[in-house]
Amino acid sequence: MKIAFVTDIHLEEPQVTGYGASPRKNWERLLDHIRASGPDMLIFGGDIGAASAHAYFAQSLKSFPGVRMVLGNHDRYGAVRESMPQFVRGNSTQSFTETIGGRKCLFLDSSTGSLDSRQLNLLAKTLDENVPIAIFIHHPVLPVTGYVDTHYPLGGREAIHRMINESNAEITIFCGHYHMADVRRSGNITQYITPAACYQIAKGVDKLIPDPTYFGYRIIELGNDIQTHCVIFDQ
Repeated sequence: MKIAFVTDIHLEEPQVTGYGASPRKNWERLLDHIRASGPDMLIFGGDIGAASAHAYFAQSLKSFPGVRMVLGNHDRYGAVRESMPQFVRGNSTQSFTETIGGRKCLFLDSSTGSLDSRQLNLLAKTLDENVPIAIFIHHPVLPVTGYVDTHYPLGGREAIHRMINESNAEITIFCGHYHMADVRRSGNITQYITPAACYQIAKGVDKLIPDPTYFGYRIIELGNDIQTHCVIFDQ
């Protein structure tokens, strides 16, 4: 199962264009490339942007055969449910499980900056199945030194980390939020952060240093084994 994972486009947000990024231009270029590569599914990793961009965003995805989505801290479940009900799963959060390419997948909604008790219960129940799991979530679970990690981490991530580490399951996390590419491991967890589709943020410093010179997305080959790599574009 070939998946295109795209995250953090931030459409129609003035601050983003102020950094020198061109979100809509980037988005259209990414979608052209993804369409030509012929994935079986497109998963969006959160932070669509302003609610005024929802209609354009939904229309731009109509030609893709399978679209799944998690929400980021710049998204609101109610607004997405109202404007794009075709992409919404779940009753109060965008969280659900699905088997894709023979692998159990868990989609979690961290749009409030943390996971509520229902999602934590869903995570615990999924871990109890003791099978390899791919988790799609906007916020990283494992820390990465940088501005966003310092100021806007996932709330309660230490407890989530412990919960996953205490399971016997092999866990692969696909996320965004930090506007950078990163891979790291901790016990049974492998975490892949995907570059933002709009602009990047410098890693390793507690200062917001935007870099609009490149953007990208991730290709995931999901099956018994997981293979993944980033596709990078220059502005």
